[in-house]
Amino acid sequence: KCTDPEKMHYTVIKERTEFLKMEKEGIAIMSSMFDEVLKRERETSWNDGMIEGTKIGKQEGQKEGVIKGKLDMTKSMLADGTIPLAKIAEISGLSITELNSIKQSLSVS
Repeated sequence: KCTDPEKMHYTVIKERTEFLKMEKEGIAIMSSMFDEVLKRERETSWNDGMIEGTKIGKQEGQKEGVIKGKLDMTKSMLADGTIPLAKIAEISGLSITELNSIKQSLSVS
């Protein structure tokens, strides 16, 4: 855990640490290594972000698909005209007010 080369007991480690901390070439090597580690960390973070973003996008897409399917089914039942609004409300989970609004939009189109 010692970071001061002067206090190190092992010569090889002491010399290597002195080189990396005090020599121009050693500092350049450490800087290059640090840059590489930083680059890899950025890439990993970016990849993790992309994976998470894709996962969230799929979930949102699935939710939108379910909503669209439910709306399409509701529109079909309303357009049929033989199914009572109360039954459509029960099946779709929508209120009578919402169903009337959808029904009105169907009449306008």
